Amino acid sequence: MRRNKKDIRLFMLLLILLVVTIGYALISTTLKINGNATITKQTWSVYWGVPTVTEGSVSTTAPTRGADSGDPANTKLTWSATLNLPGDFYEFTVDAVNAGTIDAMITGITPTVSPALPTNPDYIKYSVTYADGVEPALNHLLPKADQSTTPSTPTTEKYKVRVYYDEEAATASSINGMNSSTTYTFTLNITYGQADDNAVEKPSDAYFATDSWDKIIAAYKGGALTQLTEDMNAGTTREVELDLDNNPSTEPTIAHLRIANLSTPSECSTTGFSQTACGFVIEFADIITEHIMNPYTDGTTDGDGNKGGWEHSEMRTYLNTDIYNALPSELSSKIKDDTTVVSGYGKNDTTNFTTTDKIYLFSTKEVWGKEGTSTVITKDTAEAETRQLDYYKAKGVTTSNYSGAKKKRIDNGYAYYWWLRSATSYSNSGFFAVSFDGSWTTGRSDKTHWVAPAFRIA
Repeated sequence: MRRNKKDIRLFMLLLILLVVTIGYALISTTLKINGNATITKQTWSVYWGVPTVTEGSVSTTAPTRGADSGDPANTKLTWSATLNLPGDFYEFTVDAVNAGTIDAMITGITPTVSPALPTNPDYIKYSVTYADGVEPALNHLLPKADQSTTPSTPTTEKYKVRVYYDEEAATASSINGMNSSTTYTFTLNITYGQADDNAVEKPSDAYFATDSWDKIIAAYKGGALTQLTEDMNAGTTREVELDLDNNPSTEPTIAHLRIANLSTPSECSTTGFSQTACGFVIEFADIITEHIMNPYTDGTTDGDGNKGGWEHSEMRTYLNTDIYNALPSELSSKIKDDTTVVSGYGKNDTTNFTTTDKIYLFSTKEVWGKEGTSTVITKDTAEAETRQLDYYKAKGVTTSNYSGAKKKRIDNGYAYYWWLRSATSYSNSGFFAVSFDGSWTTGRSDKTHWVAPAFRIA
């Protein structure tokens, strides 16, 4: 009897479990996901447009468009030109076209020349730029065609290709040194790929007098130098407000800036070379204030006379604190704070001085170079460690043609003396300066002259 009751309890337990299991199944839910992915039709279509030969070229025959191995039609240009005389050139313009529905950007630039071009002198020149002179660079964007029109309007970017026989570089020895005609094969592969987050618009020209510092810097960094170079050579200026008395409540002093340099030649990367005439250099076109270079007693201790040179001068401290702080923040924030400045030494020193500055004065060579038929400067010990600034070189400024170096006071508009950072090697008190007529002169360090600082843009 007990066994039967035990069996009944066991049966009931199994029955309950079975009911629970079935009941759970009855209230369960099956979740389903159904979907469709549709890939819409897109087009990739990047190619060269129809080339146009520039008037005056040695040949009027335009490059031939064709397909390269593995590429669609019109992706390869083939041309040939014969340059017989110095001054001959062949030039054409051509559009890079994006007629597709996908943004493109430059992902590769591979130039080759075979055989290597002559280097001494380099009388055969070859260049590929955009039509405005900007050099193509990685990640430059070529946007997709405008889909708002019917049919869609392709996007284009015009290139300029030029090969020329440089008449200034050609010499009698280089011409006579050719044993026979030489054919140079130029190849430039510009690869466009699908644009990604690294894509940037090609920089455009900027006007120094009116555009923002951000646009000017973007143009410089992107190689859009056509307008900036014109502005530099023309001496174009822009206004800047200076808080010279360090009092924001008073009216600021209005001064003028201009471009002093844009190029960065190979010597600028040489160890020990001054960077003060390399890259993007801005100078004051006015002489903005008066100051001594250094106090003077006997010139035997650093910071007295020209002992210690530019490095230990009172002027250096004044420029990198007072004048720097007088600039508006939107400009001072753009100034390089690590420009290497190499300066000459005086009678009581034996080596040139190397400093790192935000603001500095020019040296003798940076203004007058080493050209000139008279009064050539020989007492600046650091002249070999720098170069003439582009602006003064373009103006033809030398020690015998110096009017382009004079500057005027902002208080009365009269030309006056302005300091340079170069110590005179034959004395213990002198520094070089620019005279009221643009010629070079010297002055004792405690003499008050006017100041026309310079700085480099970061």
